[in-house]
Amino acid sequence: MKAFLSPASRLAGALEVIPSKSSLHRALFCAALAKGKSSVGPLVQSRDVLATLDALRFLGAQTQPESGSRLEIHSEGLCPRGGDIDVHESGSTLRFVIPLLLCSDLPCRVIGREGLARRPLGPYRELFSRPGLEYREGSTGCLPLDLRGPLKSGDFILRGDVSSQFITGLLLALPLLKGSSRILLSTELESADYVAMTLETLAQAGIVVKPIQAGEVTGYGGYLVPGSQSYRAGRYDAEGDWSAAAFWVVANTLGSRVSLSGLRSDSLQPDSQVTRICAESPQEIDLSACPDLLPILSVWAGLCGHPVRLRGCARVRIKECDRVMAMARELNAIGGRIRELPDGLDIEPVSAYEGGLVNGWNDHRVVMALAIASLASRSEIVIEGAQAVDKSYPGFFDDFKKLGGSCHVE
Repeated sequence: MKAFLSPASRLAGALEVIPSKSSLHRALFCAALAKGKSSVGPLVQSRDVLATLDALRFLGAQTQPESGSRLEIHSEGLCPRGGDIDVHESGSTLRFVIPLLLCSDLPCRVIGREGLARRPLGPYRELFSRPGLEYREGSTGCLPLDLRGPLKSGDFILRGDVSSQFITGLLLALPLLKGSSRILLSTELESADYVAMTLETLAQAGIVVKPIQAGEVTGYGGYLVPGSQSYRAGRYDAEGDWSAAAFWVVANTLGSRVSLSGLRSDSLQPDSQVTRICAESPQEIDLSACPDLLPILSVWAGLCGHPVRLRGCARVRIKECDRVMAMARELNAIGGRIRELPDGLDIEPVSAYEGGLVNGWNDHRVVMALAIASLASRSEIVIEGAQAVDKSYPGFFDDFKKLGGSCHVE
């Protein structure tokens, strides 16, 4: 699919921000692990959320639509059925579900698609290569993944500078085990805000997790998770998505006037930092806590009027694509002045982008960032692979046009 975006559009209007994918993933898993009936919403029908719904049904939950955009979940707790589970292209679904599958002694195989099947799972390999567990990766060290438990409580030592999704997966599963467990961090925790989101949702579900202070056991702290806990069924409300809002926030810095609603000003979502970054316009930005902002901030940085260095982003080289490489290549192709760094980008200012044909790299955030670049382009931008937005924000181009953007998708 190609998107044709006319140059120098100005967006204006009011927009209700879509629900946070990060918030939804956590709420859906907690609801599925609770005995009884829960309500989760509002729901966005993105590919990643649909992958999580498939996973919840594999774990034994039943789902049915409620009124509006909410979902009703009926569950008897964790009851995986064994066999093959397809997590599609969702990294969160994959990393959240692995420890839960290992709580059972039923054999299962996890499969995935596209780039996810190539993303390494080293932290889990190190944790789960222990007696009594089967944890066998494919020949490339990635998916497919053969699993068989049961997982037992104990100490789980994990680096804090890997994806927080590994920590969240453990936090979801360990309360269900007999006996207390500890997650001990061997480095500083980079994505602390995402872990805080998990802890907030767990607390709503009645799950107790106690912090371990730095120096108490290791130099970097961790979490004590009492065992034999029960998840509480109830109503889970997903907050608005700051990751999606970031594209419209940057659009406003380029002359648009988009009024956003549905966002929490006190949100724990790390991507909420986008408003501060754009307002302060620093020359060096550490994105280690919010690396998903790299695509849209690279567009903003080229137009902010001074050189900018984006750093702390090495992990986004193994997302849906190598986002560091992709943004450097595509923005340079339309007149940007960008140099790749091992963990980020050095960006020199330009007065505008020149337009042209760009590739979306099958990455939703790359596609949306390039679409926003058209607002400051001298000629048309054509994005190949525009359908990638379906992964997180299937209505992105509809909203772009609703706000007055000149866009044709075919």
